[in-house]
Amino acid sequence: MSDGELLAGLPSTDRLWVRVRQPVSVADLSRQMGLQSQSLANLNDVGTSHRFQSGEWVVLPNQQSQAAQRIASLDNTDVRRTPPLPSAPPPVQTKGVVRLGDSLLQIAQRYGITMQELVRFNPGLDTARLVAGTEIKLVQSAPVRQRAVLGLRPSTSGGLSWPDQPNLGQPQQPFHDHGAHTWIWPTSGVFTSGYGWRWGRMHRGIDMANNVGTPIKAARTGRVVFSGWNSGGFGYLVTLQHPDGSRSLYAHNSRLMVSAGQEVRQGTVIALMGSTGNSTGPHLHFEIHPAGGSAVNPLTFLPPRA
Repeated sequence: MSDGELLAGLPSTDRLWVRVRQPVSVADLSRQMGLQSQSLANLNDVGTSHRFQSGEWVVLPNQQSQAAQRIASLDNTDVRRTPPLPSAPPPVQTKGVVRLGDSLLQIAQRYGITMQELVRFNPGLDTARLVAGTEIKLVQSAPVRQRAVLGLRPSTSGGLSWPDQPNLGQPQQPFHDHGAHTWIWPTSGVFTSGYGWRWGRMHRGIDMANNVGTPIKAARTGRVVFSGWNSGGFGYLVTLQHPDGSRSLYAHNSRLMVSAGQEVRQGTVIALMGSTGNSTGPHLHFEIHPAGGSAVNPLTFLPPRA
Protein backbone atom coordinates (compact mmCIF):
# COMPACT_ATOMS: atom_id res chain seq x y z
CA MET A 1 0.00 0.00 0.00
CA SER A 2 1.34 3.46 -0.93
CA ASP A 3 1.90 6.33 1.51
CA GLY A 4 -1.01 8.15 -0.13
CA GLU A 5 -3.36 5.23 0.47
CA LEU A 6 -2.18 4.95 4.08
CA LEU A 7 -2.83 8.64 4.72
CA ALA A 8 -6.22 8.55 3.01
CA GLY A 9 -7.22 5.62 5.22
CA LEU A 10 -6.37 7.37 8.49
CA PRO A 11 -9.23 7.37 10.99
CA SER A 12 -10.54 10.83 11.94
CA THR A 13 -8.75 10.61 15.32
CA ASP A 14 -5.38 10.63 13.50
CA ARG A 15 -6.22 13.72 11.46
CA LEU A 16 -5.90 17.43 12.02
CA TRP A 17 -8.15 20.12 10.50
CA VAL A 18 -6.48 23.52 9.99
CA ARG A 19 -8.11 26.57 8.42
CA VAL A 20 -6.30 28.16 5.48
CA ARG A 21 -5.19 31.77 6.07
CA GLN A 22 -3.83 32.49 2.58
CA PRO A 23 -4.40 30.58 -0.69
CA VAL A 24 -1.89 27.76 -1.09
CA SER A 25 -1.54 24.92 -3.59
CA VAL A 26 -1.32 21.24 -2.72
CA ALA A 27 2.19 21.17 -4.21
CA ASP A 28 3.47 24.11 -2.13
CA LEU A 29 1.83 22.95 1.10
CA SER A 30 3.10 19.37 0.73
CA ARG A 31 6.64 20.66 0.03
CA GLN A 32 6.59 22.85 3.15
CA MET A 33 5.36 19.95 5.27
CA GLY A 34 7.64 17.29 3.82
CA LEU A 35 4.73 15.26 2.43
CA GLN A 36 4.19 13.82 -1.04
CA SER A 37 1.75 15.90 -3.07
CA GLN A 38 -0.33 12.83 -3.93
CA SER A 39 -0.52 11.85 -0.26
CA LEU A 40 -1.84 15.25 0.78
CA ALA A 41 -4.25 15.32 -2.19
CA ASN A 42 -5.63 11.86 -1.29
CA LEU A 43 -6.10 12.86 2.33
CA ASN A 44 -8.19 15.86 1.27
CA ASP A 45 -9.92 14.04 -1.63
CA VAL A 46 -8.71 16.63 -4.14
CA GLY A 47 -6.42 16.61 -7.17
CA THR A 48 -2.70 17.40 -6.95
CA SER A 49 -3.33 20.63 -8.88
CA HIS A 50 -5.89 21.83 -6.31
CA ARG A 51 -5.40 25.21 -4.62
CA PHE A 52 -6.84 25.69 -1.14
CA GLN A 53 -8.58 29.05 -0.71
CA SER A 54 -8.72 31.33 2.34
CA GLY A 55 -11.23 30.06 4.87
CA GLU A 56 -11.18 26.44 3.66
CA TRP A 57 -10.18 23.58 5.94
CA VAL A 58 -7.18 21.45 5.04
CA VAL A 59 -6.77 17.96 6.51
CA LEU A 60 -3.31 16.94 7.75
CA PRO A 61 -1.90 13.90 9.54
CA ASN A 62 -2.05 14.45 13.29
CA GLN A 63 1.73 14.18 13.61
CA GLN A 64 2.11 17.29 11.44
CA SER A 65 0.64 19.61 14.08
CA GLN A 66 3.98 21.25 14.92
CA ALA A 67 4.93 21.66 11.26
CA ALA A 68 1.56 23.32 10.58
CA GLN A 69 2.32 26.03 13.14
CA ARG A 70 5.34 27.16 11.10
CA ILE A 71 3.48 27.63 7.81
CA ALA A 72 2.32 31.18 7.13
CA SER A 73 -0.55 30.14 4.83
CA LEU A 74 -2.21 28.19 7.66
CA ASP A 75 -4.02 29.72 10.62
CA ASN A 76 -2.54 27.95 13.64
CA THR A 77 -5.11 29.66 15.89
CA ASP A 78 -7.92 27.72 14.18
CA VAL A 79 -7.01 24.04 14.54
CA ARG A 80 -9.47 21.20 15.17
CA ARG A 81 -9.06 17.59 16.22
CA THR A 82 -12.53 16.73 14.92
CA PRO A 83 -14.15 17.49 11.53
CA PRO A 84 -15.75 20.94 11.30
CA LEU A 85 -19.51 20.77 11.01
CA PRO A 86 -20.85 21.59 7.55
CA SER A 87 -22.60 24.91 7.06
CA ALA A 88 -25.72 25.43 5.00
CA PRO A 89 -25.18 25.37 1.24
CA PRO A 90 -25.21 28.67 -0.64
CA PRO A 91 -28.51 29.85 -2.16
CA VAL A 92 -29.39 28.27 -5.48
CA GLN A 93 -28.63 30.59 -8.39
CA THR A 94 -31.51 30.96 -10.84
CA LYS A 95 -29.80 33.30 -13.31
CA GLY A 96 -26.32 33.71 -14.73
CA VAL A 97 -24.56 35.74 -17.36
CA VAL A 98 -22.40 34.98 -20.38
CA ARG A 99 -18.80 36.19 -20.02
CA LEU A 100 -16.46 37.28 -22.81
CA GLY A 101 -14.97 34.23 -24.52
CA ASP A 102 -17.35 31.76 -22.81
CA SER A 103 -18.15 28.39 -24.34
CA LEU A 104 -21.20 26.28 -23.43
CA LEU A 105 -18.95 23.94 -21.46
CA GLN A 106 -17.42 26.79 -19.47
CA ILE A 107 -20.85 28.20 -18.61
CA ALA A 108 -22.18 24.79 -17.57
CA GLN A 109 -19.16 24.06 -15.38
CA ARG A 110 -19.24 27.51 -13.76
CA TYR A 111 -22.86 27.14 -12.69
CA GLY A 112 -22.87 23.39 -12.01
CA ILE A 113 -25.29 22.25 -14.72
CA THR A 114 -24.89 20.13 -17.84
CA MET A 115 -24.70 21.55 -21.36
CA GLN A 116 -27.96 19.76 -22.24
CA GLU A 117 -29.74 21.44 -19.32
CA LEU A 118 -28.24 24.81 -20.26
CA VAL A 119 -29.69 24.51 -23.77
CA ARG A 120 -33.02 23.17 -22.49
CA PHE A 121 -33.41 26.02 -19.97
CA ASN A 122 -32.48 28.61 -22.65
CA PRO A 123 -34.14 27.56 -25.94
CA GLY A 124 -33.49 30.96 -27.56
CA LEU A 125 -29.77 31.00 -26.75
CA ASP A 126 -27.57 31.33 -29.84
CA THR A 127 -25.06 28.59 -29.04
CA ALA A 128 -23.03 29.34 -32.15
CA ARG A 129 -22.33 32.92 -31.03
CA LEU A 130 -22.50 33.64 -27.33
CA VAL A 131 -22.76 37.36 -26.61
CA ALA A 132 -21.08 38.60 -23.43
CA GLY A 133 -23.59 40.03 -20.97
CA THR A 134 -26.48 37.82 -22.13
CA GLU A 135 -28.57 36.69 -19.15
CA ILE A 136 -29.19 32.96 -18.96
CA LYS A 137 -31.52 30.77 -16.88
CA LEU A 138 -30.01 28.12 -14.63
CA VAL A 139 -33.24 26.40 -13.60
CA GLN A 140 -36.37 25.29 -15.39
CA SER A 141 -39.36 27.59 -14.88
CA ALA A 142 -41.77 24.72 -14.26
CA PRO A 143 -41.45 22.90 -10.92
CA VAL A 144 -38.93 20.09 -11.42
CA ARG A 145 -36.41 18.26 -9.30
CA GLN A 146 -33.50 20.66 -8.81
CA ARG A 147 -30.99 17.96 -9.60
CA ALA A 148 -28.10 19.91 -11.07
CA VAL A 149 -28.37 23.18 -9.19
CA LEU A 150 -28.22 21.97 -5.61
CA GLY A 151 -25.71 23.85 -3.50
CA LEU A 152 -22.43 21.93 -3.84
CA ARG A 153 -19.58 22.89 -1.56
CA PRO A 154 -16.02 22.10 -2.74
CA SER A 155 -14.62 22.38 0.79
CA THR A 156 -16.44 19.29 2.05
CA SER A 157 -15.91 15.63 1.44
CA GLY A 158 -16.79 14.69 -2.09
CA GLY A 159 -15.84 18.07 -3.54
CA LEU A 160 -17.43 19.87 -6.40
CA SER A 161 -19.00 17.73 -9.09
CA TRP A 162 -22.03 17.75 -11.33
CA PRO A 163 -24.20 14.95 -12.69
CA ASP A 164 -22.92 13.32 -15.86
CA GLN A 165 -24.52 14.52 -19.07
CA PRO A 166 -27.87 12.80 -19.57
CA ASN A 167 -29.00 10.97 -22.68
CA LEU A 168 -30.96 13.26 -25.00
CA GLY A 169 -33.55 10.54 -25.55
CA GLN A 170 -36.24 9.46 -23.12
CA PRO A 171 -35.38 10.06 -19.44
CA GLN A 172 -34.41 6.98 -17.49
CA GLN A 173 -37.31 5.55 -15.49
CA PRO A 174 -36.91 4.46 -11.87
CA PHE A 175 -36.97 0.73 -11.37
CA HIS A 176 -39.45 -0.73 -8.89
CA ASP A 177 -39.75 -3.70 -6.59
CA HIS A 178 -42.53 -6.13 -7.29
CA GLY A 179 -45.00 -4.55 -4.91
CA ALA A 180 -44.46 -0.93 -6.03
CA HIS A 181 -41.75 -0.14 -3.49
CA THR A 182 -39.73 2.86 -4.64
CA TRP A 183 -36.64 4.56 -3.27
CA ILE A 184 -36.48 6.96 -0.32
CA TRP A 185 -33.67 9.25 0.81
CA PRO A 186 -31.33 7.29 3.11
CA THR A 187 -30.52 10.18 5.47
CA SER A 188 -30.94 13.89 6.14
CA GLY A 189 -28.32 16.62 5.86
CA VAL A 190 -26.54 18.91 3.41
CA PHE A 191 -26.16 17.66 -0.17
CA THR A 192 -22.42 18.14 -0.75
CA SER A 193 -21.54 16.27 -3.95
CA GLY A 194 -23.30 14.80 -6.96
CA TYR A 195 -22.74 11.91 -9.32
CA GLY A 196 -20.30 12.54 -12.17
CA TRP A 197 -16.74 13.16 -13.25
CA ARG A 198 -14.45 15.19 -10.99
CA TRP A 199 -10.68 15.59 -10.97
CA GLY A 200 -10.31 13.06 -13.76
CA ARG A 201 -12.16 10.22 -12.06
CA MET A 202 -15.74 9.14 -11.62
CA HIS A 203 -17.67 9.89 -8.43
CA ARG A 204 -20.20 7.06 -8.61
CA GLY A 205 -22.66 8.21 -5.98
CA ILE A 206 -23.90 11.23 -4.05
CA ASP A 207 -22.72 12.63 -0.72
CA MET A 208 -24.85 13.98 2.14
CA ALA A 209 -23.18 15.53 5.19
CA ASN A 210 -24.46 15.81 8.76
CA ASN A 211 -23.27 15.15 12.30
CA VAL A 212 -21.62 11.90 13.36
CA GLY A 213 -24.34 9.51 14.53
CA THR A 214 -27.05 10.72 12.14
CA PRO A 215 -29.23 7.68 11.28
CA ILE A 216 -28.66 6.00 7.91
CA LYS A 217 -31.77 4.19 6.66
CA ALA A 218 -32.37 1.51 4.05
CA ALA A 219 -33.46 3.37 0.93
CA ARG A 220 -35.38 0.29 -0.13
CA THR A 221 -36.39 -3.10 1.27
CA GLY A 222 -33.66 -5.69 0.80
CA ARG A 223 -31.13 -8.13 2.24
CA VAL A 224 -27.78 -7.16 3.76
CA VAL A 225 -25.06 -8.73 1.60
CA PHE A 226 -22.16 -6.89 3.25
CA SER A 227 -21.72 -5.11 6.58
CA GLY A 228 -18.17 -4.43 7.68
CA TRP A 229 -14.89 -2.67 6.95
CA ASN A 230 -14.07 -1.87 3.33
CA SER A 231 -10.34 -1.40 2.66
CA GLY A 232 -10.97 0.37 -0.65
CA GLY A 233 -11.72 3.74 0.99
CA PHE A 234 -15.39 3.32 1.96
CA GLY A 235 -14.62 2.65 5.63
CA TYR A 236 -17.51 0.95 7.43
CA LEU A 237 -19.82 -0.06 4.59
CA VAL A 238 -23.30 -1.58 4.27
CA THR A 239 -24.47 -3.08 0.97
CA LEU A 240 -28.09 -4.11 0.40
CA GLN A 241 -29.44 -6.29 -2.39
CA HIS A 242 -33.03 -5.64 -3.39
CA PRO A 243 -35.70 -8.00 -4.79
CA ASP A 244 -35.04 -7.01 -8.43
CA GLY A 245 -31.30 -7.68 -8.10
CA SER A 246 -30.28 -4.03 -7.71
CA ARG A 247 -27.92 -2.99 -4.92
CA SER A 248 -27.43 0.10 -2.77
CA LEU A 249 -24.21 1.07 -0.96
CA TYR A 250 -23.89 3.16 2.22
CA ALA A 251 -20.31 4.21 3.04
CA HIS A 252 -18.15 5.98 5.68
CA ASN A 253 -20.35 4.97 8.63
CA SER A 254 -19.29 5.30 12.26
CA ARG A 255 -21.35 2.31 13.42
CA LEU A 256 -23.06 -0.61 11.71
CA MET A 257 -26.52 -1.61 12.93
CA VAL A 258 -27.11 -4.69 10.75
CA SER A 259 -25.31 -7.92 9.84
CA ALA A 260 -24.82 -9.79 6.57
CA GLY A 261 -27.80 -12.01 5.73
CA GLN A 262 -30.29 -9.87 7.61
CA GLU A 263 -33.52 -8.83 5.86
CA VAL A 264 -34.39 -5.15 6.34
CA ARG A 265 -37.43 -3.15 5.39
CA GLN A 266 -37.32 0.25 3.76
CA GLY A 267 -36.64 2.94 6.39
CA THR A 268 -34.85 0.61 8.81
CA VAL A 269 -31.80 2.22 10.46
CA ILE A 270 -28.85 0.21 9.13
CA ALA A 271 -25.93 2.41 10.24
CA LEU A 272 -24.92 5.70 11.82
CA MET A 273 -23.16 8.44 9.86
CA GLY A 274 -19.42 8.79 10.29
CA SER A 275 -16.16 9.71 8.62
CA THR A 276 -14.37 6.38 8.28
CA GLY A 277 -12.25 5.39 5.30
CA ASN A 278 -11.28 7.99 2.71
CA SER A 279 -13.34 10.85 4.11
CA THR A 280 -12.65 14.45 5.15
CA GLY A 281 -15.73 14.86 7.32
CA PRO A 282 -18.88 13.07 8.52
CA HIS A 283 -21.10 12.23 5.55
CA LEU A 284 -22.88 9.42 3.74
CA HIS A 285 -21.68 8.29 0.32
CA PHE A 286 -24.66 6.58 -1.34
CA GLU A 287 -24.66 4.51 -4.54
CA ILE A 288 -27.29 2.63 -6.56
CA HIS A 289 -26.35 -0.27 -8.87
CA PRO A 290 -29.10 -1.76 -11.11
CA ALA A 291 -29.12 -5.54 -11.43
CA GLY A 292 -26.00 -6.66 -13.28
CA GLY A 293 -24.94 -3.08 -14.00
CA SER A 294 -22.55 -0.43 -12.75
CA ALA A 295 -23.42 2.56 -10.59
CA VAL A 296 -26.03 5.02 -11.85
CA ASN A 297 -27.02 8.51 -10.71
CA PRO A 298 -29.10 8.02 -7.51
CA LEU A 299 -30.94 11.31 -8.13
CA THR A 300 -32.63 9.63 -11.10
CA PHE A 301 -34.44 7.31 -8.66
CA LEU A 302 -34.83 9.28 -5.45
CA PRO A 303 -37.96 11.40 -4.91
CA PRO A 304 -37.70 15.22 -4.91
CA ARG A 305 -36.65 16.51 -1.51
CA ALA A 306 -39.03 18.82 0.35
